Amino acid sequence: MHAIIYTKPNCPKCRMTVNLLSRAMPVQTITADADDYERFRAAGYQSMPVVTVYKANGVHDRWCDLQVDKIKQYTEE
Repeated sequence: MHAIIYTKPNCPKCRMTVNLLSRAMPVQTITADADDYERFRAAGYQSMPVVTVYKANGVHDRWCDLQVDKIKQYTEE
């Protein structure tokens, strides 16, 4: 399992999400650019970070914002 997290500069929710998830799995962080923001808005995401957790069989979970309940699913296993 691993995660890709799109972040924005100086975002406390982004930092916390990266810190918490990186305790449970490898995490790749990408600073979102204007194209990413546009793509996320089109997909219905309204806040940062945007997180995708992958399992060996493909996409497992995807969400935006600091969602402690989602993070706990991975850090408390």
